[in-house]
Amino acid sequence: MLDELAAVLGLEVAPKTIESYDISNWGDGTSVCGMVVFENGRPKKSGYRRFKIKTVGGTDDYASMSEALFRRAARYDAGEEGQFGIKPSVILLDGGKGQVSVVKAALANTGLADVPLFGMVKDDHHRTRAIVTSDGGEIALSMHRTSFTFVSSIQDEVHRFSIEYQRQNQKKKAYASSLTAIPGVGPATAKALMAAFKTVSNVRAADLASLEGAKGVNKRVAAAVYAYFHSDTTLDKEP
Repeated sequence: MLDELAAVLGLEVAPKTIESYDISNWGDGTSVCGMVVFENGRPKKSGYRRFKIKTVGGTDDYASMSEALFRRAARYDAGEEGQFGIKPSVILLDGGKGQVSVVKAALANTGLADVPLFGMVKDDHHRTRAIVTSDGGEIALSMHRTSFTFVSSIQDEVHRFSIEYQRQNQKKKAYASSLTAIPGVGPATAKALMAAFKTVSNVRAADLASLEGAKGVNKRVAAAVYAYFHSDTTLDKEP
């Protein structure tokens, strides 16, 4: 399988470590990037990583992908251990010429500049159709069944992972916003409570001392939160 993929992509050796990236957007303009890793042809879930896009306002897949890959390269260049310290054999982006072009520019002058870079494009039925090369050309996969199946599985996995991360973020935001119904709790305090207790259920179950000990929560607000959850008026239970 990997030997065939190497031949299809024009690589000298079979790719041991493949990293793949996908951007997921939300209606409020926030974006995240999922990174999945395949090692020796199999998912390496311990190597999966997530990026919250920080510098891009609104929905811009190109800029978001560029930011994520630049940050990934910076971690490699900084000599980090773990997955970020491993130089991938190949990078596969969910997207076409535009994504490949901006990421190629982002990786220039980094330690990952020489990693073979490709895009994965889908047809009108959302099935993987072709590989986009770093110079903008396309490699059809229809005649290479094994590579088609493998690349499709990578594209599906990175898409699943990035969407899952985006949904988790939105769920946390929804829970945090429910805390702002408590008098005296604004967005910053709600965020601090979620950071300390992870879920609204845990905030509800916390005793007064624990609430007072949470970073970013003063005693007055802690008392208000405790009173809110221990009176007749409570938030709907978190699913």
